[in-house]
Amino acid sequence: DIIVGDFNGGTTTDALQKYPVYTSLDERGRQAFRTYYTQIHTTLKENDYLPAYTEAEVGATSIYGGVPDWMYHRKATMTIHDPPVVMTEIMREQLSDHAGGMVTFHEIKKKKK
Repeated sequence: DIIVGDFNGGTTTDALQKYPVYTSLDERGRQAFRTYYTQIHTTLKENDYLPAYTEAEVGATSIYGGVPDWMYHRKATMTIHDPPVVMTEIMREQLSDHAGGMVTFHEIKKKKK
């Protein structure tokens, strides 16, 4: 199983300090936003999914900073073949506010009994 998409959130809240919506909130609102921002990652990991990369490996995938774009795979069914590739030229050329990404997955073949 592979799950990919713009999750509108990261595994850490570091990038939020530059995000105007977050900085305009009071402390209660910021706490709720932090939960929203990271919850999908917690839920996927609790259900045996692994991220295809880390924020440190790919850097920002959004012109606003942070990594909202993610790929997850089920732990027991896939491995990553090559390092992830992030196409930041898409952002530099202002074609999108997100960078494209590519990961090569390899299916783990189950041994026949």
